[in-house]
Amino acid sequence: MAQQNSKKKTKNQIQWKSSPYKRTKEEAAVFTVLLLSAFLYGGFYEFSGAMLAAVLGILLIVCRVKYSFQIKGKKQLVVLLSVFLWFGITCFYAIDRAMAFVGVIKMLPLPLGYLFFMQFSDETRQKATGYIAHIGCFMVLGGILALPFSALKEQLWQAGRLGGFFQYSNTCALYLLAGLVVICNRWIENKSREQESGIKRDKMQILEGIVLLAGLLLTGSRGVMLLFFGYLIWFIRYLSSQKAKKYGIFCIVAVFALLAVVMVVTNGAGEQNIGRIFTVFRYSSTWKGRILYDLDALKMIAKYPFGMGYHGYAYVQGRMQTGVYKTLFVHNDWLQAALDLGILPAVLFAAVMLRQLLKGSQSSMQKQILLLIMLHMLVDFDLQFTAIGLLGLLCLDYGKAEGSLKKKTKIEDCIFLTVISVGCIYFCIPFLLDYVGEHQKALSFYGAYTPAQLAVMEGSRSAEEATSAAEQILTHNTHLAEVYQYLAYGALEKENYEESFINMEKAISCDIYAKELYDEYEEILSQAEKVQGSDQSERRDWIWNKKQEVLKKSSSLAYELNDRPQL
Repeated sequence: MAQQNSKKKTKNQIQWKSSPYKRTKEEAAVFTVLLLSAFLYGGFYEFSGAMLAAVLGILLIVCRVKYSFQIKGKKQLVVLLSVFLWFGITCFYAIDRAMAFVGVIKMLPLPLGYLFFMQFSDETRQKATGYIAHIGCFMVLGGILALPFSALKEQLWQAGRLGGFFQYSNTCALYLLAGLVVICNRWIENKSREQESGIKRDKMQILEGIVLLAGLLLTGSRGVMLLFFGYLIWFIRYLSSQKAKKYGIFCIVAVFALLAVVMVVTNGAGEQNIGRIFTVFRYSSTWKGRILYDLDALKMIAKYPFGMGYHGYAYVQGRMQTGVYKTLFVHNDWLQAALDLGILPAVLFAAVMLRQLLKGSQSSMQKQILLLIMLHMLVDFDLQFTAIGLLGLLCLDYGKAEGSLKKKTKIEDCIFLTVISVGCIYFCIPFLLDYVGEHQKALSFYGAYTPAQLAVMEGSRSAEEATSAAEQILTHNTHLAEVYQYLAYGALEKENYEESFINMEKAISCDIYAKELYDEYEEILSQAEKVQGSDQSERRDWIWNKKQEVLKKSSSLAYELNDRPQL
C-alpha cells in the first residue's frame, strides 16, 4: 500500500505517481482516521479509544489482504512496540489491574496507527499532515455555530472557552496551533514556487489562518498562546524578505492590539478566553500547581519505578500528595509515561522522540509540529488524547522499507487483527454505557470496570448494596478513600463501631487532605461514645497526629495555591 524502494513493482503495490486517483484514495484513508480521532472527543474517553482501535484494525486487515504490508525502521518499531507492550505487563502488578487492562484498549490506536501510517510514503504522510488545518477550521466554525444552541454549546465550550471536539481547551489549542504551522509552511512553499495558482491559494490559506487564530484565542490556552507567539517570532526570522518580516511583526502587534481592545470593551470579560494571555503572570496558582504536581509525581516514580498502570497515578495521588488538588493526570506527559509504565519505557520513548527531532529525515513542517507537541507535553496531558498521539505519529520519520510480511502468514495476521477489532468493539459497549450513565448495564459487560463500580456504589439504595459494591472494588483496587468510607457507613449501620473506625482510618490514609473525612470520623467517634459510653481519646489522638503529620509534610507551594491545606 506504499511506495517501495526496489525498482521491481509488485502487482498489488499502488503506484503513487502514475495514479492520481489512488493517491487521493490513500490520502482519504488517512484523513478519515484523523477526522474520526478528532471528532470522537479527541480519543480521550475509553470508548472513543476502543472505537478508533477497531477502525484501525479493520484498515490494517485491508492493508494486509490487498497490498504489500511493509516494515520500515525495524529498530524504532521494536522500541515503540515494546513501550506499548508495557501497558500489558502492568496488568499483572498495577494499582488497579482492571483499569490497567482498560489502558491497553485505550492506547491501542497508537501502535495500530503507527503500523497503518507506516504503509504510506513520506510524501503522503506529509500531505496528510496538512489536513490538520482543515479539521481545525471545521472544529472552530462548528464551535462558533454552536453558540446559539445550549445543548451543542455545552459540548464544545467549557467555562466560556472553546474546547472543540476535544472538550478540553488546552489540547484543542495545540491542535489548532499545529494547523497554523501547516498554514505558515504552505505560505512559504507557495511563495517560493511562484505558481500562477499561488495567489488563490494564498488567499484561502490566509482565510484558514484567520479562522485557526480566532479559534486559538477563543480557547484561552495561555501555554499554547506563548508557544504560538514564540513560533511566530521564529517564523518571522526565517523569512527571507524584509517586507515579509515587517508584515509579520505588524501582524503580531495587531493581534495584541486587538486583544487589548477586546479587554477594554468587555471590561475584562474576555479573560475567560481571548484575554487570558494577559493573565499569564497575574494568576500564578495554575503554574505553581503544575510544579507541585510534578514534584509529587517524581516521588511516586521513585516509589513505583516500574509504573502503576493506567489511572494508577490518580488512585495513589491521595496518599502521597503534598498539597490540596485532585487531578486524573499529572499535566506532564513525560512524567505520566513514567507513572503509568515505569522509568525504562518512559526513557526509551523520550529517546525515540529526541532522536526524531535531531536525526529524523521528515519535513521541516513535521518537525516543527512534533517539537511543539513535545514542548506542550511538559505542561499538559496531550497524549491522553489519541488525536494528538496520531498527529505525532504522522510527523515521525519511519525510515526505509526493510521488508514486508510473508504471504504465508496473511491468514494468521488477519485473524489476529480481527480478534483485536472485535474485542475493541465489545469493550466499547461497557465504556460507552458508563459514559451515558448506564453504569449497571456497563458492569454486565465488564464487571471490573472501576468507574462504573464506583457509580453503582455511590448510587446504592441500601448499606448492604453499597458494602457489596465496595468489596467488589477492593478485589482489584485498595487505594480509593470512598470505598473505605462506604464500608465504614455499612459497619456503622450494623453498629459495628470498631470496623467503622478501621475503615475510616483507611479512608483518611487514602485521601489525606480530605477535611470532611476527618470531620466524619470525629462524628462517628462521638456517636460511639454516646451509644457505648466508651472513651475514644486514643482515636482522637490518631486524628490529631495524622493532621500534624500531613501538615508537616505539606509543600510550601501548597500554601500558594487557591486551595490550601485546611485541616
